[in-house]
Amino acid sequence: MPDELIQILAKALADLVISIDLSDDEDVPPDVATRWFEDSAHTLGHLIESDRDRLTALWHDLADQEPSPARRQALRELPEGLGLDDRD
Repeated sequence: MPDELIQILAKALADLVISIDLSDDEDVPPDVATRWFEDSAHTLGHLIESDRDRLTALWHDLADQEPSPARRQALRELPEGLGLDDRD
């Protein structure tokens, strides 16, 4: 997959997950959000270690460019939250 496509997909996924995570409980019920995150984590769990590392690096690069402190912190926590740092 071309690098630009990977970067755009990584950003799109991060934006979606973080927007859901930072939303009010009335807008997105926590049990629904948890199910969505678990589904995403399961899918990302199929990545090989080098791809997990690459996605983590992309999200950390996005965090370095993010002006919002809340979103910057969420980007830094995203790999752990989605299980990318789990080494089975």
